[in-house]
Amino acid sequence: MPVPSSCPPSERLRQLLAEEPPAEEGELVAHVDECPACQRRLEQLAGADAPFLRAATSLQSVLHAEESHLRRVLEEIKTVADVTLPARAYNPDWVRSLLQASDVPGALGRLDTYEVTEVIGHGGMGVVLKAHDPLLKRWVAIKVLAAHLAHDDTSRRRFAREAQAAAAVRHEHVITIHAVSETNGLPYLVMEHVAGGSLHDYLECHGPPDWRVVARLGAEIASGLAAAHATGQIHRDIKPSNLLLQTEGRVEAPGSVKIGDFGLARVADEGRLTQPGIVAGTPMYMSPEQAMGEPLDERADLFSLGSVLYALCTGCEPFEASSPMAVLRRVCETTPRPIRELNPAVPAWLAATVERLHAKRPAGRFACAAEVAELLRYNLEHPEKPRLPPPARGWGRRRYWIIGGAVAAVLLLAGGLKLSQPAPWAHWAHWGAAGDVEGDRVPLRLTLTGHTGPVWSAAFAPDGLTLATGGDDSTIRLWDPATGREKTSLSGHGSAVLAVAFSHSGKFLVSGGGDGSLRLWDGATWAEGPPLLRQNGTVRRAPISPDDRTVAVANSTQGVELWDLEGRRLRSTLAGHGGSIMAIAFAPDGQTLATGDTSGLVRLWDPAGVSERASFRGDPLAVRALAFTPDGRTLVSAGNGDKDVKLWKVATQEQVGTLTGHENVVLTLAVSSDGRLLATGSRDGIVKIWDLSSENLLATLHAHQGSVLTAAFSPDGSTLVTGGEDRLVKLWDTHGLGDAAG
Repeated sequence: MPVPSSCPPSERLRQLLAEEPPAEEGELVAHVDECPACQRRLEQLAGADAPFLRAATSLQSVLHAEESHLRRVLEEIKTVADVTLPARAYNPDWVRSLLQASDVPGALGRLDTYEVTEVIGHGGMGVVLKAHDPLLKRWVAIKVLAAHLAHDDTSRRRFAREAQAAAAVRHEHVITIHAVSETNGLPYLVMEHVAGGSLHDYLECHGPPDWRVVARLGAEIASGLAAAHATGQIHRDIKPSNLLLQTEGRVEAPGSVKIGDFGLARVADEGRLTQPGIVAGTPMYMSPEQAMGEPLDERADLFSLGSVLYALCTGCEPFEASSPMAVLRRVCETTPRPIRELNPAVPAWLAATVERLHAKRPAGRFACAAEVAELLRYNLEHPEKPRLPPPARGWGRRRYWIIGGAVAAVLLLAGGLKLSQPAPWAHWAHWGAAGDVEGDRVPLRLTLTGHTGPVWSAAFAPDGLTLATGGDDSTIRLWDPATGREKTSLSGHGSAVLAVAFSHSGKFLVSGGGDGSLRLWDGATWAEGPPLLRQNGTVRRAPISPDDRTVAVANSTQGVELWDLEGRRLRSTLAGHGGSIMAIAFAPDGQTLATGDTSGLVRLWDPAGVSERASFRGDPLAVRALAFTPDGRTLVSAGNGDKDVKLWKVATQEQVGTLTGHENVVLTLAVSSDGRLLATGSRDGIVKIWDLSSENLLATLHAHQGSVLTAAFSPDGSTLVTGGEDRLVKLWDTHGLGDAAG
């Protein structure tokens, strides 16, 4: 395929992989980030991890750096890019220079006493050689540290740490280290040779194996991890390419597996990403606590094991996305598509095991790797009567939903009924699916299904007759909130729809997404007009001013832009934030615009005069959500630094209230039109409803499996809509709740 004339030649792309990247690397990487043709070329030049290399090589050009803690992770990846990415093609001349002449036919040369026959792996850290040990009559693999790292103390320490970590574990499913030595100032380690290639190679060649093979491999990996954990080691980089097969990867059934590459292993009390050089290797297989820079324990490896098993069951990586930042965000905030939707042959117990391993919080996973190994082995031996994973916290509540749903289904089938509207017991069963509601005061009225990815945004039309939701599946779905019927689906975005907003007149709908575009839709015909802007970073929020003349666009590259909706032109840009804008809201009178960023600052602007009025620290880390009360006197905020919701007096920027009760980070909030109710949704699926005047908690909803990503009240305040990473949209009956509070 010809290369477009606007694209750089291959030699320029190779410079991104060089030991000393070009001075204009920022411009070059920015081009690659937007050019699919160059992305494919770079991947061919650098290997499968090229997207991560691009991000690590020049972080300032990453267009989706939306959260400070995720940016720190990518910064850590940059510091060890030589280690974790295949950053340089290996130099055959350099390999030959390591070796002495050999008189053994077919040998490349001799390294000390070892007869080297071939190069079987290479990367930024060095090469792996296949060799024969003539003294012990066995094949070995020799990893040699690259010359350019030989004088780097950090690299040498890491190289030694790999040998020490692996040598401390003696187990049939962990690579055995035979020796550590040095030649011409270059350290090398000698380990057992595993002939079958990696699990990654097998998947590339054959696709997902039979579920029995998946379970067997999972039990072997888990037992090897249990042995490593017993010595205090956390592997921190469990992924298919680090899992080696003892039989040829070309055969139909893979052989026994061995865990390799302990270069990132750490003892449990050292496992913080924020320490230099401790970053795990592949974001796709990281645990959420790794991506968030939180303390680690052995259960971080269990999450990674869940990702490996997911890939084995489905042939797909669990958190695929278009950019490294998007991958990290999905690891932290979304769940993969259910395994049995992709591969119905996988038994329910195995899918449930992987789901349990993928719990976002370590406490929700298995207690230890040995428990995983025991369960997998038992179910392999007793397929006719398998055990389910032991219950996680909160399972007892969900059990009642299963019983209730089953009863409802039996009644429905036994009666042969056809219902256009849910029956009373169906409402009850739907309510139970969400879990407990404290006080039984907020029944679940409808559950809307249709999105095939997490639901990121939701908004009611001003007349309350239409609900718009935006999903990770790139669609906007329009619903009748009274019946739950889907009216239509709007397509056009090339990525997740992160923002939807109706104009106050109801004449049009605005949507923004991960593809960087802002789109306008006619409120009568739902026809799309010309996009207001394209490829402008990630459009995370797009509120419309009360007079419907201006839309404020919060994105990941340009700060906040104010667009004139009538003239369809950029009116002004608000500059001053030290991080990406995560939250933005117009005051009800349109005279004030509030913005919050990943540095934790809230800024108040005059959108007419385009000037900053005030700023204050709204959160220790990052402000995730903002909303004004209807009178405009109070601003509500939530963020990543703590689990509290804060109330601020707009006139003085004084904190006048704190709502405490969430056990996890609050990601979204909404204020009812009468100012009585505040809804807050958190990363653990919980929605809380508060009385704003008294600051009392009115109800707690176990609303979603996974993060609550969006919330909005209907214009009359009688309905709360929530959307989450479980792909569901839920409508809750809040009628009378504010009156009871008052």
